[in-house]
Amino acid sequence: MQEKALKTTKASIAFIFALPFEVPQTLRNRTRWPLIRGKTIRVTVAGMGKKKARSAACELIEAFPASRPDCLFVLGFCGGARDDIPIGRLIIPDVLAYEQRLIGIRNDYINKIKACLGDSEYRTGTLQTFDCPVLSRSGINEHVVAVDMESFAIAEVCRQQAIQVVVAKAVTDIVPRRASLRNLLMLLPAIRSNIVAARNQLDHFVRSALVCCG
Repeated sequence: MQEKALKTTKASIAFIFALPFEVPQTLRNRTRWPLIRGKTIRVTVAGMGKKKARSAACELIEAFPASRPDCLFVLGFCGGARDDIPIGRLIIPDVLAYEQRLIGIRNDYINKIKACLGDSEYRTGTLQTFDCPVLSRSGINEHVVAVDMESFAIAEVCRQQAIQVVVAKAVTDIVPRRASLRNLLMLLPAIRSNIVAARNQLDHFVRSALVCCG
């Protein structure tokens, strides 16, 4: 687990990512952190999957010296579950799904951030968490707009500890309707540029969040 911290005296927020290359430039560059306006901030890379995500979220919450964070931001990449979702589009789900379980996400932080972002900059809906990489849409629930492997587990920890949570994932690929080697190989040539586009959108989201929630 990788962690950075800026100690201050006011309210605190935390950002958690699955992989190091998901972390946008704004959170890599400590010189930009004064924009947080006195908030304590921590940034953690958890690793992939629900088990690592849950463990990292618990450790991250406990790492705050004075009190628990006001909000935990779950950021990173996801797969789009619909053909009409462009690469790089931010998904800010209002519902998280895992198997037949659901967690609704509604809080003041999300409302503030959505007010700062243009309607065309993000998409809401249901994000479904899986235990392994999703290679086809056969197991995706109806009305789901995106998939990942961590968000539900982290949101569950936050709900148990009464901490607000915001999930924002940027789409790096569109899950094919059917699993095949051909479909997988078709994703590879564009993956580098897709990651850059998604990370740029995450950077924009983080900057907006720091301004709106400061």
